[in-house]
Amino acid sequence: MCLELGLSDGGSVFLDGAAFSLRILADEGEEMRFELSNDNDAAILSSAQLRHAYAASELSLFDPLAHPADLQPIHASVSVESADTNAMIRLYYCQAFDRNPVNLSDKKLKKFIADVAPDCPIPHKPRSPGTVRRWIRTRGEADNRQLRYMRDRQMKGPQGPRLDPEVEALIQEGVSAHYKAMKRKISTSVELITARVIDLNRKRIEAGLSPLPIPSGTTIWRRITESRSPENAATKWGRHISEASFDPLLGRLTATRPLETVVIDHTQLDLHLVDEKTGCVWGRPTLCIAIDVATRAILGFWLSVRAPSIETLTGLLRACVRPKGHLLERHGVHGDWPMYGLPLTLVIDNGKEGVGPSFRTSCKQQAIEPKIAPVRKPEYKGIVERLFRTINEFVSELAGGVPGGPELSRRLRFDPSGDAILTLDDADAILTDWITNYYHHSPHAGLDNETPYAAWKRLSSEYALRRVYDLDQFDSSFGRLVQRRLSRKGVVIEGLIYTGLGIDGLLRDLLPEQTTKNQVANAVRVAVRVMDDDVGTVHVFNPKRQKYVPLECEERSYSRFMNRALHKEIQAERRIEMDVSGKKLGLAEAKARILSNVEERQKSNKRTLRRQARGLRPQTEMRSEDRKAKGRSSASSKAAPETEQKKHKVALNFLEDG
Repeated sequence: MCLELGLSDGGSVFLDGAAFSLRILADEGEEMRFELSNDNDAAILSSAQLRHAYAASELSLFDPLAHPADLQPIHASVSVESADTNAMIRLYYCQAFDRNPVNLSDKKLKKFIADVAPDCPIPHKPRSPGTVRRWIRTRGEADNRQLRYMRDRQMKGPQGPRLDPEVEALIQEGVSAHYKAMKRKISTSVELITARVIDLNRKRIEAGLSPLPIPSGTTIWRRITESRSPENAATKWGRHISEASFDPLLGRLTATRPLETVVIDHTQLDLHLVDEKTGCVWGRPTLCIAIDVATRAILGFWLSVRAPSIETLTGLLRACVRPKGHLLERHGVHGDWPMYGLPLTLVIDNGKEGVGPSFRTSCKQQAIEPKIAPVRKPEYKGIVERLFRTINEFVSELAGGVPGGPELSRRLRFDPSGDAILTLDDADAILTDWITNYYHHSPHAGLDNETPYAAWKRLSSEYALRRVYDLDQFDSSFGRLVQRRLSRKGVVIEGLIYTGLGIDGLLRDLLPEQTTKNQVANAVRVAVRVMDDDVGTVHVFNPKRQKYVPLECEERSYSRFMNRALHKEIQAERRIEMDVSGKKLGLAEAKARILSNVEERQKSNKRTLRRQARGLRPQTEMRSEDRKAKGRSSASSKAAPETEQKKHKVALNFLEDG
């Protein structure tokens, strides 16, 4: 051992910038002889010669913290200034980390980079968390970060191909074949390309030629993944997958301030509800929800047993622009739900309820820009789709919930409606409480773990929120737009007469401007807004004053709490049934008779009687009695197919894991 320089057998040194392994040949007292060798050269030097080379800066000792490339000369194609700049940037990040160390996770490093990058004296693009993590781990240690540890360790400049052209051609052919076969995996393509190279080497050996180097599986895998382009993705998986993966707009709804972009969508909840009076199961309700993109806050929701319609959209939008205090008070929920206001852009489905002229015209009258989402591209509204999954995971654990979704319930032969006890009002109260006190206060990954409540409070203090100045006028502008004739008696819509004190003012403004064509004395054609969820009031538009005038239904006792769908059913029944004198039944009588018939049908329902007889016992007990009644004969029963047994096993594993 050469104690002066710290050299030992099996060590390493750098001579003229090249790395050499060190081996002791002879130990002759103070004079020792060493063999220095690498892949390209070899030399035998004495300890005196090594000391002379070290003093002349021709020999460098091995630093355990340094990479062998740290002492390599800078490539001719790279300027010294550029190399030093990159090294200084690495040194800055490493020293900043040593002063204020953080966890090396992507989330923590991302925040660390955002904090220290602006203070770097060298202008640069902030590096990724993975790059900074690699620098911290491989570029020296804490309190020992030297500039020479920070130099580029890979040769810069042009490099020739490392693989033979014949091998390159085989790889390119394999990559092309991979993207033409939809079901082929990358691992399969790697094996096929490797097999073709081996077959090529076999032919070369038979021809008396030397074999070519076989590329590693990592190299082939990288070539396949690097060749993933919109064209190749469209060839392999289809145009829709290619657009979803490479189009920068799809799935990237962005907003910087509250109410800038609001997304509305609907889904069927994994929950069964019952009728409050009869206990009969209604089925799974439809949830329509509005979410703010910038804060991920929920502005409102609409729960209904009917399919989505214009009534759903207008009811949801009216809920979005109103404070939620009355809603929390009605359901007895303690908490704060401060999210409400007038959206600037409203993203809706391509359904007939959203694309119709009535709803779009109403939105534009209120300075709301409606935007239709692309067809068959759910990733465009990934924000609300992810929220639906979270809500269904919650409601599936309630009474009447569907564990694991409808498909799993069918495999388990489980009927979720067997233990359904929640009514529509119960579900509405539960969702209100869940949104107010759980969802809005849960960290959101899309907000860097900030809660929607905190994000709304922070951004609403920075930006002015749009509010509705007159809620009555806002309500009147949404609804179904119809054309009717207005006279001094009022306006007739679907058999109901609407009148009020505002008729005189309407006729005084509109009659002088009426054209002579199709003119009727003391009557005028007007545009009327009809609300599908309430037949008690309609709104007549006065174009001269640019405002809506409300008119009330004459039969107030009938129209109270009446929606238009039920009114149409009553009208149909009233047209069919006539009394003995040929006079039509009164509206109130028809309404009472229809409701009575519905109640009778519900009472005679076989399912209801069966549930009452069994006392709403657990589903497992009911299935057990059914098996006893059938006799459960193993000799006569057939074994289930193997595929069915696998499905049942998967379902049982899901329940055990839950």
